[in-house]
Amino acid sequence: QAEVEIISRVHHRHLVSLVGYCMTGSERLLVYEFVPNNTMAFHLHGKGRPTMDWSTRLKIALGSAKGLAYLHEDCHPKIIHRD
Repeated sequence: QAEVEIISRVHHRHLVSLVGYCMTGSERLLVYEFVPNNTMAFHLHGKGRPTMDWSTRLKIALGSAKGLAYLHEDCHPKIIHRD
């Protein structure tokens, strides 16, 4: 619960914000902000989708790297992934 509360306070333009959670017995549910236009997996590997051009893939990779760098370097407290 403490970890989820810390993560819910993290805000960065390259990260999806955690808006809530639910714990019932052994069940756990995380609720993230809504992101329109489907998932990243859909855009990268969706059946029948055109292949994404290199410059678009590079922008996505750089944005992802900036989000991870924020979590590991600039966020207080630093977020460390264990799983």
